[in-house]
Amino acid sequence: MWSSEDNDQFIEWWRKTKWFHEHDRKNGYTEPKIIWGSPKRANCWPNIYEGAACLDGQPIVVCKRCSKALKHPAVGTGNSTIERHFTGKDCKKISRARGLPQITIEESFRAKV
Repeated sequence: MWSSEDNDQFIEWWRKTKWFHEHDRKNGYTEPKIIWGSPKRANCWPNIYEGAACLDGQPIVVCKRCSKALKHPAVGTGNSTIERHFTGKDCKKISRARGLPQITIEESFRAKV
């Protein structure tokens, strides 16, 4: 997982991954469009960790509520996938089993439940 404390080490590792090099060549970018740790405005971000898959470096996010890995929104899925995930039955079921509170009414409205 990415953290501000380990940013330099993470970026150094990530730039050596298979995903980084394939994405870089495929799209003609000098660097993929992910800015690790940049300020996120959507309400879903406090419940998410940013990171990359260990095997190939594909950018992912991990739900803090149920630990499910999802494709990173910057890779083309946007925040809607994360918002749908929070309202899905699997995340809710695991969250309840872990004793976590339900999402708030405000979070529900923003996730369009």
